This record gives sequence, C-alpha cells and structure tokens, in this order.
Amino acid sequence: MSASKAEVCIVGGGIGGLAAAYELGKRGISSVVLESSERTGGRIKTVRIADCAFDVGAIGLLGSYAQTAALINEVGLGSRLSRAPVMLGVPRNGVLHPLDMGRPLSILRTQLLSGASLWRARKLAGPMIRHWSKLNFESMAGMAPFDAEDVPAFARRELNEELFEYLIGPIARALWQRDPEGTPVVDLFWGLKAFAPTMYAIEGGMDHLTDALAAKVQTQTGATVQTVEETASGARVSYSVNGESRTEDFRACILAVPPAIAARLLQPLPTVLRDAFAALSYACSVNVHFALKKPIGGRTQIIFPPHSETPDLTTV
Repeated sequence: MSASKAEVCIVGGGIGGLAAAYELGKRGISSVVLESSERTGGRIKTVRIADCAFDVGAIGLLGSYAQTAALINEVGLGSRLSRAPVMLGVPRNGVLHPLDMGRPLSILRTQLLSGASLWRARKLAGPMIRHWSKLNFESMAGMAPFDAEDVPAFARRELNEELFEYLIGPIARALWQRDPEGTPVVDLFWGLKAFAPTMYAIEGGMDHLTDALAAKVQTQTGATVQTVEETASGARVSYSVNGESRTEDFRACILAVPPAIAARLLQPLPTVLRDAFAALSYACSVNVHFALKKPIGGRTQIIFPPHSETPDLTTV
C-alpha cells in the first residue's frame, strides 16, 4: 500500500507514532508512518555490543504502565516481559540509604532523614489523597486549579529543607531530568502516584517493542516532512524521500513528534497551540552506560543523588 492510499498520515516513527498506527489498524483504518531518520523507534533505542544490550533511551516501564504492558503481550513479547520490585537508594554523606518502593514505611528504618522530618513528611499524604483520582494518564485537567507553585515552594512551605534536599528534590530531579525549580508540584504528585512499587523490563532490549510494532504497520523511513496543512476533507502533507518531493492528502494527520517540531510543521499554527508550545521548556541530559562484571549497591537498583551530593547527576 502506498502512502497516497493510506487514510491517515502519522508523522514520527517513535513509540507514540507506531502505537497509533497499530491501534488504527486494529480498527480497520489504514495509515502510514513517516519517519525522518533511517530507523523507527525514536527515543527507544538499544545498542548491542558483544553480549551486552544497552538501552540508551527508555530503560524500562513504570509498573503503573498497565496499557503498555498489555500492548507488549499483545504483539507477542509476553515471554520477554519481566516485572520486579523497585529498590531506590539515596546517598547522604557517603552512605547509601535504601528505600523499598513496595514498603514506603521502610524509610523509617533508615538514617536518611531525622525524626522531625519523618514526622513532617506526613503532610504529603493530604494532597495525595485529595487529588488521587485526578492524577491519571488520560488527563491532568482536573489538577489545573492546583497548578500554582513549583516543587521547591511546596516542599519548603509544607515540609522542610531536609525533606526537599534528600527526598522530594531527588525524586523530582530523577523523574523529570531537570532541577526541581520550575517543576510544577502537580507533576510531583503525579510522579509519586505513577512510580509504582514495581517496574517492567523487556529482556534483550526495549527496541523489541518498537521493532514488533513497526513490523505490523506501514512505515516510510528517510521521509522528511515539511508542512502539514488542514484541508476541508482532512490534511495535506508535504514531505520528501530521497530528494523526491511529494504532497499527499489524507483523511487525518497525527503529529507524534515533540511540540517544537509540531509547531514548525503545522501551518497555520492555531494561536492556542502556538502559545502553549512557546511556553514549553526542554531539559538536556547526558546518559553514560557501563557494562559491569557484577552488581553494585547491593539490592539497590536505582540511585537518586541529592543536589548537594552530586549537582550534575540525577540518576544512577
């Protein structure tokens, strides 16, 4: 099937675009995924060296990603899917303090926080209980009235400096790969709910999922999209493949790309989207991978360093 015969054009061959094409296909709607690079997968990428597989993008899935886990089983990767408890570690003064996410009260047995801070931490329960039903993957609209301060402001108002430095700050830095300053406190609440006591992993590399999806949908790599225009009957997409320019009409177009790229492609850009996209900021992170002969850190799987310990390191 050529792109011109597809009903829907999907721009972006990452997990979002591939999953969208797959779901459309289940409903009998034909689509084509246009990807500018020479590979699909987007931020999911596995590099294999000798007998080691390095996931250089997404390294796993939170245990709350039930729909993604169902998708992995649906495309035939259930035998590769594993689920394990999450054991965090927070260093303080050279000592690594373990935190069992399946047993939150285990923090009471560590020396990470003072007794006064542990007592103060109960103030986290109130807003989490009040907003629990509004913290979901479908929409954060219900939290809009509470989106009035960032993580440091909330932590210093309701908690204390120690809790911010050694618990709230490290969690926010690790989840969002940025300094907590400017991170909305509603994102922290969402992260605390989403960070389930378990995590999923795909044996052999996360790219098994995107490869399985790509094999079930129509994709065109090396396709650089220039513009996407709304028409009376749907959408007109202009793109090039191997230097050949093409313009085709579709019933609809899905932009499965970062907002900055979407803003460049969508013409004319509606004012509400232009303002929303302009307000977004992006974090830059560097991932370094090591192949170790044996595990380090005991039972600890993920380390969240506080800013005072290592200001430029968010996760180990």
